[in-house]
Amino acid sequence: PYYYYPIFVELTEEEQYEYFELSKKIGKLINVCDEDDECLTSLLIKRARIIGSAQNKLKVLKSMKKYVENTHFNIFYCGDKIENDDKFIYKVNRIVANELGLKTHTFTSEENKLERQQILRDFKNKKLDAISAIRCLDEGIDIPNLRRAFILSSSTNPKEFIQRRGRILRRAEGKDYAEIYDFIVVSSLDKEYIRELSDEDLIMERRVLLREIERFNEFSNLAINSIEAHRKLMEVWNLYDSE
Repeated sequence: PYYYYPIFVELTEEEQYEYFELSKKIGKLINVCDEDDECLTSLLIKRARIIGSAQNKLKVLKSMKKYVENTHFNIFYCGDKIENDDKFIYKVNRIVANELGLKTHTFTSEENKLERQQILRDFKNKKLDAISAIRCLDEGIDIPNLRRAFILSSSTNPKEFIQRRGRILRRAEGKDYAEIYDFIVVSSLDKEYIRELSDEDLIMERRVLLREIERFNEFSNLAINSIEAHRKLMEVWNLYDSE
């Protein structure tokens, strides 16, 4: 059993602009290119990274100390965006250590096999309270003691996010339930701003939320607090309801 907590995060103005410009280019290419076209693939990856590493996720994460204080077995799933030579995962890891007060370590392709094994041993023995990871933790590594997952980045690939949920829900001694905190990106939560949008812009902004909803539905439907989670989603979705 698990609790699912959707956490809605707005794009910055700069991210909004970049996202919609990329969407326009993607829209034009989709009609004339194959799905595996390199240019189209590159644009899709760039757009996905905007969502995966939205800056306001860091701001919201800083406010979450009460959820993890004096806890162990926390995992933070991060995006792979690099900005000003600083990876998103390192920004997250610094916040987890300095703002949330957890002993933490990154778990990436940069650590060799022996280092990864030591990180997992320290995590299991509570010498580490948290791990900040990208995709390499998806590759057949079993950590049944995981109690809390903070999904700061996830693709729209159902196989990936279902696999991650399964990892968090492994049974372990003394583990009665798990908690999933899912950072869901929306273009804006400002009702007045949304009300002034043109129909075309409203459709574009709604698509930002739509790309995250499949994961929301998969995670929320089986959660202990499913009704509460759906209520939160409807509060946000109603902001974008033009009827």
